[in-house]
Amino acid sequence: MNASPHRRRFNVLLVEDNPGDIRLAREALAQLGMPVDLEIKTSGAEALAYLHREGDYRRAPRPDLVLLDLNLPQMDGRVMLEVMRQDAVLQPIPVVVLTASRSLDDISSLYKASANCFFTKPMNYDDYVQVLEHILNYWLPLSQTVSGDDS
Repeated sequence: MNASPHRRRFNVLLVEDNPGDIRLAREALAQLGMPVDLEIKTSGAEALAYLHREGDYRRAPRPDLVLLDLNLPQMDGRVMLEVMRQDAVLQPIPVVVLTASRSLDDISSLYKASANCFFTKPMNYDDYVQVLEHILNYWLPLSQTVSGDDS
């Protein structure tokens, strides 16, 4: 999927606190050339303030997709997902968990909490790019964003 002048840009929220993983995501998106505007939040609490358009985020666009790590400061990804799924405005936003965890308990509990998908972060760059490409190619065309909702 390459950028096209006729294709709209997608808003992706990356909730990740590891600077290396943030850099990896930025580099992978640049390499893929996808029409994506990446917003980065480093904690679950900050991400929820962004999603709820609180304070400085009152004009924030609704993301078409959330890429969520689990182990975050202030509020971990599991709690953030549960809060999102209890909010009628945020429920339609696809949430893909992209984490270092390989725990079957994590996978099971996240699907029960209505995560749309779960990926273990690949260990090398080329695999990371490939996983990110698959995630974006699948979820972005399907996204039912609520970006038109200004409430």
